[in-house]
Amino acid sequence: DRRMIRERIEFYKKQLEEVQKSREQQGKKRQNQAVTAALVGYTNAGKSSLMNRMCRVNVLEENKLFATLDSTFRTLNPDSKPPMIMIDTVGFISNLPNTLIQGFKTTLESALEADLLLIVCDISDPNYQKHLRVTQEVLTELKIESKNQIVIFNKKDLLNDPVRARIIMRNFPNSFLVSSYDEEDMKNLRNHIIDYFLSKQDHYDLFIPYEQGEAHARIRGNANVLKTVSHEQGIFYRIRIPDFIFQQLGLNSFILAPAEAKEWEENRLLP
Repeated sequence: DRRMIRERIEFYKKQLEEVQKSREQQGKKRQNQAVTAALVGYTNAGKSSLMNRMCRVNVLEENKLFATLDSTFRTLNPDSKPPMIMIDTVGFISNLPNTLIQGFKTTLESALEADLLLIVCDISDPNYQKHLRVTQEVLTELKIESKNQIVIFNKKDLLNDPVRARIIMRNFPNSFLVSSYDEEDMKNLRNHIIDYFLSKQDHYDLFIPYEQGEAHARIRGNANVLKTVSHEQGIFYRIRIPDFIFQQLGLNSFILAPAEAKEWEENRLLP
């Protein structure tokens, strides 16, 4: 009845207020020097399950509406530099009550800041097309529909319609059809996301004198070091790192021109 509906809305409003406080605290703790992929999609699409399998952690998984209200941050690849962070966001729904719309937008702010959107859709649901449409509508409303995206059709293990699978792969040729319980699927998807982030990194050649200890620490702590050559005066570095993160490190003065880089790389000291 209406009373129960009102009580339910009030319950979710209070939940969302708590989520906002938690999200603000997480945002402050999160490193600026990281790249992020946000899992977005209709509620109950299996986003938390995908995060669990790819990040090898235990995030709440429940087969019910709004099982994940908060935006959960996890490390996708602990060995990567800079860190690759995956974000599990609140699930979308259609016809959301106006009293809840602003709260849901607030919890999705982490998706606004993400470098990559992972759009998750339950392919076994008969209404999967509607769910995908609602997802795109929400992304458009948030003005992030133009962000780089990977579409993931999840729960293929529950799909009993091979025709639907063929149609999906024809209409979305660059998408992934997966089951979160299939280790090979999760390995391939995880590697694809990691490769995507690596492909967005730039290469730099630098020479840093030994006395610049902080600069050496910044390089080794934030960049993928591809090559080093030690000299009497310092160390030659060839690194791979996203440009926006490199600009935060304050190391532009150590960048080498191509001719200089060749000299230092081949261990021929400049005059």
